[in-house]
Amino acid sequence: MNKISNGPRTVWFVETRDPHSNECVSRLLEENGVENEQRDLLCYDGVRRNLWECPNHMFVANIERAARQVNLEIRLWRRVGKGSIKPWIFSSLACRESRLSKRTRADVQLHQVIINKFCSQR
Repeated sequence: MNKISNGPRTVWFVETRDPHSNECVSRLLEENGVENEQRDLLCYDGVRRNLWECPNHMFVANIERAARQVNLEIRLWRRVGKGSIKPWIFSSLACRESRLSKRTRADVQLHQVIINKFCSQR
């Protein structure tokens, strides 16, 4: 069966800005069966950065939401297709959240519980 594509693949990344944030993000990724630290990636501005590759947009959105709650120092990045890695600024999160299905809302709540469990201890 052929996989249908809606366009170029987007790869999502999180950059941690302090040790506490790095520990929280690494634990979250590990809890979700993904631990993919990418070292020395060249970004659009010519700067090489160490970034955590994330499984999907929803995961990044959950981290971004939780980061505001527990004061994580992060930056969000994405690569579309074979393009360069560029910063990503989420907009209208409330609008996206209102469109989530009940099951997805439960997934979001689960991520928030995990984030609070690992990141609220400072």
